[in-house]
Amino acid sequence: MNGLVTYLKNIGDKEDWAEVIHQINKGIVEPIDSGQMDIFKQSNGHVPKERIATFDLHQCKTLAHVICRILYWNEPPIFSINGHLGAIEREPFAFEDEARALSVRTLELLSES
Repeated sequence: MNGLVTYLKNIGDKEDWAEVIHQINKGIVEPIDSGQMDIFKQSNGHVPKERIATFDLHQCKTLAHVICRILYWNEPPIFSINGHLGAIEREPFAFEDEARALSVRTLELLSES
């Protein structure tokens, strides 16, 4: 997880927050909490940053995983008209607050250990 710590320490203000979520999901090795996963799914991945500030690593991993699944299923569809490929415009990233809060909390937790 040292690679994740280094990555999180180097996050800038103009970061690709979808990539941050993917890195957190990939970098935390703790298992996903299935009970929390259901709660996060019901909230569509939106959790107040004050609550995220109290998370343990299992909850950070679980929320990052839920957001990654939402992002995967919300990929813009590709279509073909008369043999020409096109894509519907991608929606703006809706999880920047959660990504910022998760990156801060995950770094805190990993730095403690």
